[in-house]
Amino acid sequence: MTASTTQADALHVAFGCDVGYLIGAAAAVQSLLSRHEDRVHLHLLASPEVGDEVRDYFDGRCRTYGATLHWHVVDRELPGKKQSHLFRLLIAELIDPEIDRILYLDSDLVVLDDLSPIFELDTGDAVCAAALDYLFPTMGLADNGNPKRSAAGFVGDEPYVNTGVLLVRPQKWRERNVTERALAVFDEHKDYLNMVDQDALNLLLKGDLHVLDARWNLQLYSLRRPPAHLTSGRRLLDDLVAAAENPAIAHFTGKAKPWNGQDLRNPFRPAFHEALLAADFLDDAEARQQRKLRTKHRLLKPINLIKPWRQSPTAAA
Repeated sequence: MTASTTQADALHVAFGCDVGYLIGAAAAVQSLLSRHEDRVHLHLLASPEVGDEVRDYFDGRCRTYGATLHWHVVDRELPGKKQSHLFRLLIAELIDPEIDRILYLDSDLVVLDDLSPIFELDTGDAVCAAALDYLFPTMGLADNGNPKRSAAGFVGDEPYVNTGVLLVRPQKWRERNVTERALAVFDEHKDYLNMVDQDALNLLLKGDLHVLDARWNLQLYSLRRPPAHLTSGRRLLDDLVAAAENPAIAHFTGKAKPWNGQDLRNPFRPAFHEALLAADFLDDAEARQQRKLRTKHRLLKPINLIKPWRQSPTAAA
């Protein structure tokens, strides 16, 4: 941190370091560092098998931008088959207790704007803050027609949020013992909590979540294939359209990830490829493949994700 950057200016941002998502993580971290440089305190939560080569890479990227890197090794046994999916539940227990706020980001997104304002939001007494999951914006809709999910608590009109962008208040989190309680919720219901820790947090913190504006987590799958509850009721869709015109974070939700050659006409793919190729993470063959995908995108006309859903002045009257 330079002399001109104070501790108050520091942005504490966390990622889970999953070996299956390293390409995405490299691009996401690059998009963060290139916009915020030495203000970033990067926290990487990793399993013990993450090797020295990966550690050296992220160490080098942070040195390039003057950012501070904190490694947090997760060596405790966690429930479920994919333990890295639960890493975000451990953040508040692993970081310095003096940190007031930390932002957890998934590895399948790109940062497009200054993130400082999200750290300054008034979130009241909420433990954490996240944007609605626009596929299932209420707990009742998130039941997925599964009676076991309904019985577990997926009922009612309380917000159901997407935790791919999660602003955590660590002190409040620890005071309410969220880590152990959320792990217990997941362990009890894990056979039908298909969204893993996201489901567990929504069940546990029902009514204790601050809802962020959609621009902080623009979920691209929701615009690409909006469900009936968005197209039949304008308010949520209008919020999503407004966010798409000025997103701070573009989140590649769904199975089509930008590094795997799918959804080539997505208009936010260039931002991903710019970050990935600037990240200097890929070997020569991988870089050539990603450049080919970037070229294909340029040859195709990008889909206007907003136009089909933008409300006309006549319809709004």
